[in-house]
Amino acid sequence: MMKKMIISILALVISVTVVLVVIAYLVSSKRTVDTAPEEEVVEEKIVEEVQTEEEQAAVPVADFYTLDLSINKTDGSDSWKDSVEMMDINGDGVDEAVFCEVYTDDEDEYIPCHYRLHFNDSVIAFNNDESTTYYVKAVHATTGNFIIVNYEYPFSTSIAVYDVDNDYQLVQKIYDASISGISDGEATIQYRVDVLGTWYVTKQNTYDRTGFNPVESEFILGNNPAENEEAKGLTLVEELEYTDTEGNEAKLNPGDVIYPIIIDGNSIEFTDKEGNEMGYLIYEKVGDFALNINGINEYDLFEEDYYAQ
Repeated sequence: MMKKMIISILALVISVTVVLVVIAYLVSSKRTVDTAPEEEVVEEKIVEEVQTEEEQAAVPVADFYTLDLSINKTDGSDSWKDSVEMMDINGDGVDEAVFCEVYTDDEDEYIPCHYRLHFNDSVIAFNNDESTTYYVKAVHATTGNFIIVNYEYPFSTSIAVYDVDNDYQLVQKIYDASISGISDGEATIQYRVDVLGTWYVTKQNTYDRTGFNPVESEFILGNNPAENEEAKGLTLVEELEYTDTEGNEAKLNPGDVIYPIIIDGNSIEFTDKEGNEMGYLIYEKVGDFALNINGINEYDLFEEDYYAQ
């Protein structure tokens, strides 16, 4: 009898234990479900991050980029309207219509020698003869938005800068120069300098809505004979006074050879044959082409003529 009672008690304890375990499991599962994030919250966050098309269009594409604008030759009729290109000129994410119109000279209708570059309702006109080549670039930078034109003539080059944000107005034209590289707010420009010969000099520039601004005023010619085996020397045929590196007056004699190395304003720094810096000369322009030093024409001072034709 006692044995049966003990077995009954044990069975009851086991049953109660099983029930308690099941209850604990159910309670734990409910807590896990209650703490899990709801799908609706996640979806709501995703919706908040999606922009409308209008909002996306107002976001600039990048801080800096350039676009090459092709000049499409036509017969001067309205067919240029078929070559419209859609481009984001000012970085606002919105494309605008860009196209080039070619129109003929009044005296010769078969030579298309003038161009009008259209930007929606704004126009840039290039009025030059047919021998001129144009390289047109749109530049979006942190310093502004620009149309930059490199002109290549048969014997020279020039640069024109237009301010997109001021109705494409011309802000600067640089003669005897061309752009060899451009980045955000900075550009490398090659200049032709005609002083005691023709020199092609590369200078770093910054640029903004006023145009290009050289970082340094000096034109470094790269003509030091100690550094350049092809340096060009000028042989004197007359005596010539100059200012030495100590600021004192000195004199060059016929037969002496000088090597121009730096042009800064109206001064010319030079070295001797060994590349030693000697001082500088002061020159002045007389008319469009003549150059005098101490009142003497350069062609009467030196044997050589290094000017490009």
